[in-house]
Amino acid sequence: MREARGKLCPSYRPEAPAARAFAVVVGTPRQPELAFLARAQAVSEKLLALAGDLDPTEVFRFAGPCAGPACLHLETSSGDCQLVRRTVQKLAPEVDRLAPCTIRQACKWWNQERRAACERCAGIVSSHSLPSEAFRQAARPPVPGAPVNPYFKAKRDS
Repeated sequence: MREARGKLCPSYRPEAPAARAFAVVVGTPRQPELAFLARAQAVSEKLLALAGDLDPTEVFRFAGPCAGPACLHLETSSGDCQLVRRTVQKLAPEVDRLAPCTIRQACKWWNQERRAACERCAGIVSSHSLPSEAFRQAARPPVPGAPVNPYFKAKRDS
């Protein structure tokens, strides 16, 4: 079983505990890209205000501690993140050369899928206004009826 403890989830919610912004979304709604920050930034009201009228997940990518068994995307028998597995299976690489990333060494996606995850991460936006069908399929949780962008199972069930 892969260990989740100490790993960072790069598909984190800004309102979740210990969230940090690690990239800014650039590009267009049809072709989003990430510009990685030199240092991950703690989420604050000031940071979130930079999103203006947009949802912060349309402007930033956030990372935070992997929720482990509390996450809808975790396959408990293997400890694998099914979100990154589906992302690698369903989405084409976005880049040939990996940009420096402040969370890579601790990233759950990197530790599970290595380069294949990072090649796709550069084009992923948590709140995508014009997602492709492949993007929707990759993002869909394996639990029937679950929201597409869940916080945590424990949060939903409480």
